[in-house]
Amino acid sequence: MRKYMLFFSLLAWLGLAVPACKKAAGPQSAQSELAGTWVLYALDGGIAGEIIYPPGDGVAYHFYKTGSFEVVSSGTRAGGTYTLSPASPVNEDKILLLTWSLNSSVTRDSVRISGDKLSFLPTESCCDAAYYVYRRINYFF
Repeated sequence: MRKYMLFFSLLAWLGLAVPACKKAAGPQSAQSELAGTWVLYALDGGIAGEIIYPPGDGVAYHFYKTGSFEVVSSGTRAGGTYTLSPASPVNEDKILLLTWSLNSSVTRDSVRISGDKLSFLPTESCCDAAYYVYRRINYFF
């Protein structure tokens, strides 16, 4: 009987100790969340409603995990570095700062990342402003 009590005590202890040894998954870094190629998908909101763009038409953003980016539009390429602030506790919006290599100017955008959907949110909160939506087409490592 004592043998069984010892066995079940050991089994219960292992049942509690083994799950506690798992490494906690940390939050996904901002660069890895944004890394990949994003192509223009739609213009959403505003008076016209949703406008869907055909694949391959429009602007493509290439974000790399190293913190650099490239934008391709009508065959023209430009790029620089980016930072993405973590989500605030109030909402899931993030601040994307693009520092352009050509003239060191900085562009500040509010964005929302939801799976493979990247939305550049309107700067005006007073009205029904349209915003651009991009879709991720692949990932970089």
